[in-house]
Amino acid sequence: MTSINSLDDFLNAMDNNPAWREAVRARILGEELMQLPLRFDRLAEEFHEFRTGTSAMLVSHEEKLTQINATLVSQDNKLTELGTSMIRHDGYLNNLRGVDYEGQASQGAGRRLGRILGTRLWHQIDSKP
Repeated sequence: MTSINSLDDFLNAMDNNPAWREAVRARILGEELMQLPLRFDRLAEEFHEFRTGTSAMLVSHEEKLTQINATLVSQDNKLTELGTSMIRHDGYLNNLRGVDYEGQASQGAGRRLGRILGTRLWHQIDSKP
């Protein structure tokens, strides 16, 4: 048996006897602290699995964002085409309003002149171009 008279003797005994070292470690650290390396390894594995799943999910989301961006570009192009079409149709409507205004002016001029001149037969005034 080994005699231990100083701290150096104790440390040398721990270095030379791994079974003693484990017994002292278990007594000093307790069961919970002894389980920490195992628990840390499990946590590292779970984190690795989580990170792998998250990376796959991020790739999937990046693909979806690319598709959404492509759709938005397409919709923007369609809106530009609609704007151009609206400008063209607005020109057509302005022409229709102008034609209608000319018609109202030509028809209403005889009536207005009839009121101004005090005549009842305004269609005679209207029939002359």
